[in-house]
Amino acid sequence: MRGIFAFSFVLFLASAAPAQEAAAPSVETLQAKAMELKPHKERYWHLLLHYRRNLFGYFRSEADGMEFFLSPEGRTDPEAELLATVAALFEPMPENPEAEHPRCKFPERTRWVIEKLEINEAELPPVSCPVFDSWLARFNPGKASLIFATAYLNNPASLYGHTFLKMTAKGAPESSDVLSYIVNFAATVDTDIGVLYASRGLFGGFDGRFSTVPYYLKIQEYTNVENRDLWEYPLDFDQEQVDRMARHLWELGHTYFDYFFLDENCSYHLLAILEIADPEMDLRGEFPLWAIPMDTLRVATREHVDFGQARFRPSDFRKLKQLRQELSEEERELVERIAEEHGENRFEGIEKLPPERQAFVLDTADLYLRYRAATGSEAGDTGKKSDRKILLRRSRIEAKYEPVQIERPPRPDLAHEGQRFSLGGGATRSDSFEELTFRAAFHDFLGPPEGFERGSEIEMLGVRLRVANEAEEFTVEHFGLARIFSLWPADPWSFRFSWEASLEGNLPREVGCREMRCFAAGALIGGGLAAGTQFWRSELFYLLAEAQAEGGAGFKDNYRLGPAVRGGAVVELFSWWRVLGEGRYFYPALGDEVDFWEVRAEQSFSLHRNVELRAAGITGTRPDEISGGFYFYF
Repeated sequence: MRGIFAFSFVLFLASAAPAQEAAAPSVETLQAKAMELKPHKERYWHLLLHYRRNLFGYFRSEADGMEFFLSPEGRTDPEAELLATVAALFEPMPENPEAEHPRCKFPERTRWVIEKLEINEAELPPVSCPVFDSWLARFNPGKASLIFATAYLNNPASLYGHTFLKMTAKGAPESSDVLSYIVNFAATVDTDIGVLYASRGLFGGFDGRFSTVPYYLKIQEYTNVENRDLWEYPLDFDQEQVDRMARHLWELGHTYFDYFFLDENCSYHLLAILEIADPEMDLRGEFPLWAIPMDTLRVATREHVDFGQARFRPSDFRKLKQLRQELSEEERELVERIAEEHGENRFEGIEKLPPERQAFVLDTADLYLRYRAATGSEAGDTGKKSDRKILLRRSRIEAKYEPVQIERPPRPDLAHEGQRFSLGGGATRSDSFEELTFRAAFHDFLGPPEGFERGSEIEMLGVRLRVANEAEEFTVEHFGLARIFSLWPADPWSFRFSWEASLEGNLPREVGCREMRCFAAGALIGGGLAAGTQFWRSELFYLLAEAQAEGGAGFKDNYRLGPAVRGGAVVELFSWWRVLGEGRYFYPALGDEVDFWEVRAEQSFSLHRNVELRAAGITGTRPDEISGGFYFYF
């Protein structure tokens, strides 16, 4: 009996051993399971690998660095990348301590695969990820906010503004700056040659990379140096969503994306991070051709944002202008003397003020001096020594004053849409016509100003088509690649030249040719001065000297080149009514011999945030004409 029992026990062990071996997972069995379940077809896998379908319906990842893929075919084959990821789970820890295991390199990707295939992590080879763990502990994200920086016209990459993410540490208040990091996507620029910079930026010649930087450093760069306001939109993502974004951001540190100014830019790729938090959102799908930061801001804030919690951080210059309004003439002279001079007598006279006004003057002088140092108007070492003296004197005053509330402008997400078309018509002295216009982006002087910087005009890819009724002809009156105005009103505390640049083509009717063979294309640059007033509501005056070059069959010798002068005013009569008057004279020093002058007046009536009625009149070398139409933003 004992022998029978012993024999049965041996048979049980023999049969159980293979069963235990069969229960252990293998690469082959898990790959077979993956091919059966097909998680590579799920949207989240496509988001993790940044797959997008091309015009022919095939997948291709927007990530351009091959280190982002575990399979040689991974950039275009979601299934091959999935199978390679399954195999990578079984790799042992690399012997090289500087090398990363795939589970360390791609923590969110491998976590999702383990979850989808129901893999017991205890049955996988053990791994340790000290570099990733250290980064995540330092990053320690608990909350996320979307940040919008207003436009900076002196940098082509920031003409439309800039968006990035702010990640606040767990347990820290949302308003914390010291304990926050920003997630930024930007081009790695290796040239300062303007033509190369523009061409490579337009055609993907720069590598775009994600990076994390302490938030307070970005505040110094944007609000102190570049005079850019910041808007913070808290996102209501829970901890798991924030953790997914953080793990994926680590993965993106191992690759790059070809950077394009118009589409695959800072705002576009930031939308991909938000989609990781909420895969049901298809934010990038709304921007098949180009992505303008202000437009992506509107789309990204449709969900997960409480606008009542939106936070405005004014630039130092905006603060200075409002603080200056609170100063008497005597106090203003004191601020200027304290900030601009360095002798001990610069504080002379301040003791005559009440203690609370002394405190206010010294605080304003301190901000003004720091602004001058940040913008290069003050030598660094001299400014620091002078600032220490201001702070020392300020520390001796215990009196307090009521803080000045900085006026909050309209939120940028409330601005009009970026694209625009119009339908209208008009008449010359000899004919009438209908016109259709289209502009891809983004704002001009007569557009609704809410959400835009005063004195900024940026227009890209615009066309104006005309049908003349009596002449029965169709013409392209205008085609513009780019037109930029940056008017900086003269200010005693911040001097900056105004400037303009354009690449455009026009039908030069002033030379007596209205046929399409005469269409002329050219470039223009200019610079000058601007002044702002508030006699009525808001007025902006400008005077610019220009240099212009054009080529076309309608000109003598097929070109004209020479200087020009432009002057005008933009007046906001009411929030819904704006008027522009402008005069321009061009002298063709070379090529064509016909002088050109023009005076035009335009006005715009806002019927809605995205609808306008405009009327215009033009006289000069060209045939006189009047026109009007409805303008629609979308």
